[in-house]
Amino acid sequence: MTQVIYPTQTCFDDALDLLVALCHQDRRRRRALRLVHAVVAPDGAPCAHAWVEDATQVFFQGLVDGAKHTFESSRAEYYTGITVRECTRYTLQQALLHNRRTGHYGPWQARYRALCLGGDPHAQ
Repeated sequence: MTQVIYPTQTCFDDALDLLVALCHQDRRRRRALRLVHAVVAPDGAPCAHAWVEDATQVFFQGLVDGAKHTFESSRAEYYTGITVRECTRYTLQQALLHNRRTGHYGPWQARYRALCLGGDPHAQ
């Protein structure tokens, strides 16, 4: 039986919080982990999305039976499954600087904000 993972609808918040948590769990991974903001098109229509990755793995949060869980996937499989069209990667330091400067979790680039559900939640 295939497990259905539903989106949290808070992926930008989830991804930055997850990046911070993963870096605290293992400080040696800090250099390898990146926060990713992207344009994806899993059903053909572009939308903005966020997750955490290293060179080979993706880490993300999703809902199963109404509860939020953290999942891991191979980067290649994840990128194919959600049809990644473009992405921007941030180190922990860069992400925290953008978060502090803007007062929100992202997306920080206008082209990604324009693709969020409900329009531009962080217009500046």
